[in-house]
Amino acid sequence: MVALELMNHSPITHIFAIDLDGTLYTEKKQISNRSRESIKRASNEGIQPIIATGRGPHGAEIALEKLGIDLPYICSAGAMIRSGIQGKVIYANTFHNHSHLQKMIDFARQTDTALLAELPSGELRYFGSSKSLEIIDDQTATELSHNAQTGNPDKDFDLPLLKFTLVASRDRLDDFREMVNQSKMGYNMVISGAQFLDLTAPGTNKGTALEYYAKYMGISPENIASIGDQEIDIHMLNYSGTKFAMQNAVPELKEIAQVITPSNEDEGVEWAIDYLLESLTVGNVG
Repeated sequence: MVALELMNHSPITHIFAIDLDGTLYTEKKQISNRSRESIKRASNEGIQPIIATGRGPHGAEIALEKLGIDLPYICSAGAMIRSGIQGKVIYANTFHNHSHLQKMIDFARQTDTALLAELPSGELRYFGSSKSLEIIDDQTATELSHNAQTGNPDKDFDLPLLKFTLVASRDRLDDFREMVNQSKMGYNMVISGAQFLDLTAPGTNKGTALEYYAKYMGISPENIASIGDQEIDIHMLNYSGTKFAMQNAVPELKEIAQVITPSNEDEGVEWAIDYLLESLTVGNVG
């Protein structure tokens, strides 16, 4: 009843922001044929899908290649927007502070954890515990295998970055967040997965990136929908007129969602697109 009531009063959706991990991706980091076809259907019906991920440009473009559709994407936890694969950079926001960086590197050394530094070029540089790197997913491991590991992060990380990621157990992620907050560094920090804490420039997140893209496209927030599953998606959903959370989402995201979809293993993205397209049909009646 709540879903039907929302559908009957929903504005027309022009942009649909779709998270990757835990949302469009299955647990095996695949995109189902049904999700693929539903995204094509949304695009054909006038809804612009946009990928919105914590992964960097390379990771976003791997997803688009799997999808077989060239779409705009928000990547690096909101620090960059591109028009498509190897497309125009619409927005990028880096940060660079030597003293802050040194504290983070010292934390990784003292706790035997790992750090990933993401450059505007899309290059990843990584440092730290091989034990911590063992807990990353296979796709991230593949991305790292094509990038540079460093034993000298004090030098190799000391440049403008899109995103900085700590790879560690949840307890260590919480300790890192507390250290950054106590040092009053001001960065945006979000849990983007069970073992990842992403750090971006102050005020930089998926929501601010989606807002920038919406203004760039001349679209109002009420005409935007978004879907996700993790803390990293909270700002994105808060900005959107229609808010979907996956069945497998964290409780904090479900609390702000208007609609809970099936899980990423049960075609939640397809379900949400069907919902939006039916809303479009209902909105055109009469």
